Amino acid sequence: MLDFQAGANGEVFQDPTGAPAPAARPAADVLPTVVVPALLARPAYRAATADGDTLTAHLATGRHYILALTPAD
Repeated sequence: MLDFQAGANGEVFQDPTGAPAPAARPAADVLPTVVVPALLARPAYRAATADGDTLTAHLATGRHYILALTPAD
């Protein structure tokens, strides 16, 4: 499970320890600013787009995947 947290200065990081903290709003801002650039840095991904809380990733193999984020409870 990915648990993206927002820091006090607006930075975003992944906290792999402990339970996820409840989110006040969906992590839509994390997709275009953190996840998409990370995917595009890898040669296996040809394209990645974020639309609201949904991420679409296209692989070099021609397959694509859609990921929808929801806030943690």
